[in-house]
Amino acid sequence: MNQEYVRSLAQFVPGRLEFTGSSAAELFTGEIAASLDGVLTQSFVYDEVDPFVRTSVPPRVCHDHLWSRDAGVLLRELTAWGYLGHACYLAGILLRLVQQNEEGFYSFPMYFLRGQKASGTELDGTAAIMIALIGLHDRLPVGHAARVEIEAFLSDPASPVRYILHVLGDEPLIAGSGEFGGGMGTEGKFYNVVQNNLVMLSLLKAAFFYAKPDPGLAAACRASAGRLLENVLSLLVSEDGRWLWCVDTKTRKPDPSVLYSDENRNFGGINGVFTMNTDVLGFDSAAYDPRVAAASEKTLIHILSEPKRFEQFNKYGIYTQFDGLIDGLLTSPSYGQGYAIQASLLLERLDLTDKLVEYLATATYNPPAPYRVDRESKYHFYERMLSPDYTNLAGFDQGCGALNLVNVAEPLKAARMMAGVDDTDPGRLLLIPKLPKSWDGVKAYGWPVMTDSGLVRCDLNIRKIQDRFELTFVSDRPISHVTVKLTDKNGQSLVSHYENTTCI
Repeated sequence: MNQEYVRSLAQFVPGRLEFTGSSAAELFTGEIAASLDGVLTQSFVYDEVDPFVRTSVPPRVCHDHLWSRDAGVLLRELTAWGYLGHACYLAGILLRLVQQNEEGFYSFPMYFLRGQKASGTELDGTAAIMIALIGLHDRLPVGHAARVEIEAFLSDPASPVRYILHVLGDEPLIAGSGEFGGGMGTEGKFYNVVQNNLVMLSLLKAAFFYAKPDPGLAAACRASAGRLLENVLSLLVSEDGRWLWCVDTKTRKPDPSVLYSDENRNFGGINGVFTMNTDVLGFDSAAYDPRVAAASEKTLIHILSEPKRFEQFNKYGIYTQFDGLIDGLLTSPSYGQGYAIQASLLLERLDLTDKLVEYLATATYNPPAPYRVDRESKYHFYERMLSPDYTNLAGFDQGCGALNLVNVAEPLKAARMMAGVDDTDPGRLLLIPKLPKSWDGVKAYGWPVMTDSGLVRCDLNIRKIQDRFELTFVSDRPISHVTVKLTDKNGQSLVSHYENTTCI
């Protein structure tokens, strides 16, 4: 596998997004483009013998690791943006490195080291990779080598999907450890709400994949996903209706010493429960289970209402990632700011989105002095974003630094959500744009859309004039069913002009 393999799907030119209306919109446009390009040029190791994709760029921590969660979300974005050659390259690495675990199933480890095959038992990264692999499979031409390889992997009796079903045969929820178990610094296994919801979503995605080749397995995936969702809603929702980070696997009750640790108390990563639904169910949260949407909204607003975080949000637009760590003055483009942006979009709280994305764009380009981020471009997203009020900015540890994969992938996803081109259902294209209040437009160029007849390339131009919108949508082949959803709080259409043109 070398760089020529990446070019093997060169006929699928990737899409591009451009936002307008404010300095933050222009910055964000430059940041998503430069950061994605930076990952493709600096994180991809093109090697015939030992191909690899780095979680972080040398010399930052984890530059010799590929974390499964990062791999899954990057694979998701490469596929959605149309970088199918790079997506195949990454998928090939994952499928060649993953091994069977002690129970005889393929499951991904927390991370791979370059050149070292491995397996694991934690399923948050495995679930993210399963969702992304199926998404890539569906976009590849029938008979393409990577598509055939993914089909063989998922059809294997030892596939990760069968492992998930095997584990759930004895347990109401999936137990996990680490970041999406009990949280950072917490030993032991717990039923974690983010991991379990993501596993549920992976089962729904798998049910679509197996619908034709194995209807029985598809039905088992759907049934298991349904039970898992009900158990999440039964065991992982607090008395006041918010998500619980985790519960003990034996008592099935929350452990206050875990929930209120510095790492977990009001941890922004819990907003991922809501935002990960988009990876399978699309951008229209009105189509979600209303219980999931209600718990997610209460969680987002409860965390924001914490006095110090609320003060910081009002001053700077920052949605801090922790209450206790780093004096409650740090966030990231992924689990902190990124998830908050995505959740605010799903809830159509575009007033919140405006402040949240302005902070992300401006703090990316211009970190608070004297904090230093080593990177080749000021447009590169970086992991650890600090409030200007933090007292020890000079010399603060950069951690994974610029171009850390998950911290590039989640802003890329937020950009897709703002453009609102939703092809979750190949039988219907949904246009559901959601722009921050101060932005006035978005253009999509050559955007790849999955349809019943394969990939179609589209150009989209959305202009906001006061409180009304004009949309022009052009595709290179006909799309049988296109729906536009742009409404006010009363459900009234905000579209003043819509033009759908097919250019042959």
